Amino acid sequence: IGAQAVEIREGQRLGLDPIRLLRSGALELGQVADITAEVYGVPEGLHGVLRRELFMNSDFADSFVELAGSIRDPELSRYLQGATVPPDSQVYEGEPPPLAGSVVFGLKNVRSRRLKVLISALISAYSYNTLLTKARRSVFFVDEAWLFMETPSIVSLFENLARRGRKHGVAFLYITQRAEDLARTPQGRTILEQSATVLLLRQEPEGRDACREIYKLSDSEAEYLVEAPVGAGILKAGRKRITVQVLPTREELEAFSTTVA
Repeated sequence: IGAQAVEIREGQRLGLDPIRLLRSGALELGQVADITAEVYGVPEGLHGVLRRELFMNSDFADSFVELAGSIRDPELSRYLQGATVPPDSQVYEGEPPPLAGSVVFGLKNVRSRRLKVLISALISAYSYNTLLTKARRSVFFVDEAWLFMETPSIVSLFENLARRGRKHGVAFLYITQRAEDLARTPQGRTILEQSATVLLLRQEPEGRDACREIYKLSDSEAEYLVEAPVGAGILKAGRKRITVQVLPTREELEAFSTTVA
């Protein structure tokens, strides 16, 4: 499909330095503060101190590593020490990935969940802000969306995109196997409810009630999703709903199947 594939690995220099991205306008100060607080476990009582340090020193520090190493508040400094050494410091080194044309980021080779959250949050915020400043139409695509439900800054970003994207020509496309996880938070529910078009495939019993409530399905439609064969489901567009059966061609099956032969 002509997309550039960026397969991210641990120890790779990614150029996602929050200070440089903040200075270039690719990130906002609030986004940097929220991502930093979540990734490094900064307690709520120190959030104001963190924002003050970013506001006062982001114009003077050459990098996030330098800023983290020069924090004067001893308690906050202790939380941010991990940013000054690998693998975190390697995430901040280098140049940010270009977003010209279609780019797909893959993180399956990043084993550390904390590091995956850090990289995902920075890439998502960087891509989101870049897309909203472009005049042309764009698509923001997220797979395995349920993985981000424990990261409020990313969920809030997705919620914002679900609400504002259409005004900026950005289509938000996301895939998740567990809609019930999104439905547990106000931001996740907004993402689900703002979807103009929804393809609901077979659901586990745990997800039936969430889909029925959010998408106003009848009892028989909700039950159908639990018992649906592979590739079958309900397509919802506006107020209209139809049952569908997805049948890939031989070429599509060979290209996209994840089943080991």
